[in-house]
Amino acid sequence: EFYPVLFAADPEDDWRDEKTWFKANPLLGESISLDYLRGQCKRAEEQPSFENTFRRLHLNQWTEQAERIIQMSKWDECKRELSIQDYYGRQCFAGLDLSSTRDVTAFVLVFPEEDGGVTVFPYFWIPEDTVDQKAGADQRVVRNFAAQGHVELTDGNEVDINQLCHRVIEICEPFDIQHIGFDPWNATGVTQGLKDRGMPEHILLKMPQSFGTYNEPFKRLISMTGNQKFRHDGNTVLRWMASNLSHKEDPSGNIRPDKGKSAEKIDGICAMLMGIALATQHAIDVSVYSTTGSGVVLF
Repeated sequence: EFYPVLFAADPEDDWRDEKTWFKANPLLGESISLDYLRGQCKRAEEQPSFENTFRRLHLNQWTEQAERIIQMSKWDECKRELSIQDYYGRQCFAGLDLSSTRDVTAFVLVFPEEDGGVTVFPYFWIPEDTVDQKAGADQRVVRNFAAQGHVELTDGNEVDINQLCHRVIEICEPFDIQHIGFDPWNATGVTQGLKDRGMPEHILLKMPQSFGTYNEPFKRLISMTGNQKFRHDGNTVLRWMASNLSHKEDPSGNIRPDKGKSAEKIDGICAMLMGIALATQHAIDVSVYSTTGSGVVLF
């Protein structure tokens, strides 16, 4: 007496292709017009925050969050063949998001470029025991990231501060580190550990997780992904976090990442935005690096 049929686009289908629309809308042209869907698709292309709404309502696709503010097709177009060795000696800013002691810690290097854009290189850590406690699918995701070399597993059931501080110092060594922004919440142990290992205090800057911190770099990121002045090496963890990203907006139109609404982790994006904010505020003319040799200038 009851025969259910679900029509939906496949996950790998291009949501902008009209052939995809017919998969999810067998009465396209009858109960819903093709011109209407074309208009809705155009809106989704022009407004990334509407993309997931279009895909959920018209293609029956599962999406990571209700509204996407970064269009992933644009993100993917920003991928470049990059070698971090090419950036040795370059002026660099960074963001450090410690999140919870039992969860993902992210550190992202941000290099200002001559065209006003940035190049980023992310690093991630998660406690080994925490991975073992995750449910099957989540554990496979993290293990896969670790196997690709995109997540470092630390000993124990919380982020090992000594191990983390050692790696951050090691990562920073070849670059002219200007500032590292960090969320002051629960950061005392790590920041003290970095200073004990020789990092000058003036490099470490507290950055509250507020609209004031995030609005400008967040809007710059959206703009740079659109004009491809944002460059990354295709890191799968950072891409996953970008696809999870949701946001809050205040009455004045200021925006910031929303960890509460995001379906999964976005720590790498928060760390990256802190680095972009610092690069925007403090970067000097980077054209000097095209004419002088690289010199390692850290502490």
